[in-house]
Amino acid sequence: CPNNNIPFLSTPFITNLSATCTQIDNNSIEVCAGNTVSFDLTGVELDTLDTITMSTNLSTSIPGAVFTTTGFNPVTGSFSWTTTIADAGLNTFTLTIEDNACPILGKQTYAFDILVFPSTSAGQDVILCDGDSVQLNASGGTSFSWSPATGLSNAAISNPVAYPTTTTTYVVTADSACSPNWDSITVFVVPDFGLSVNADTTICYGDNAQLSSAVSPAGTYTYS
Repeated sequence: CPNNNIPFLSTPFITNLSATCTQIDNNSIEVCAGNTVSFDLTGVELDTLDTITMSTNLSTSIPGAVFTTTGFNPVTGSFSWTTTIADAGLNTFTLTIEDNACPILGKQTYAFDILVFPSTSAGQDVILCDGDSVQLNASGGTSFSWSPATGLSNAAISNPVAYPTTTTTYVVTADSACSPNWDSITVFVVPDFGLSVNADTTICYGDNAQLSSAVSPAGTYTYS
């Protein structure tokens, strides 16, 4: 089939890009974590009687993304993906466009990059017994500032040790390119508890003994 034309993506490749994204070039997109990436790709074939199909490797490269197609020649592929903090970094997928010429198919494969910037995260709230400490761990930036500094080993690092004496909400601000570039975490300080149980006892086989326990402040019990 020397006269079979090869299907191709029309230029610019990416169209109808969602407003939360930034297009770097024909094949590259940047987005902040938590936003949805959506765009269209249009495939064409100069042999107007040929039917064009699109396929991707998204099931293995970006499992959370959805790709649908409409039409035959031209054919439009629609990509959609809601990013999370776990997707931070470079994400790449390939798109193959193919005609149905017989006996030799014409096809091309394109690669696309989606760079996800991490938003600032302070982590989950924690519960701390009075007198204990916990290590905080912020992400989504290269420099960090915690407030208030009271009860922290170092307010200018991502992972200070916190040892507050009362319940405290810490706010961390980072140099992230994404907005908002801050997050908060609350360290709940609770009083330590006291536990008392009845003394050891000896019984005859087949008899029973009453167990007793008390916790202060009040709580729940599990025997094993």
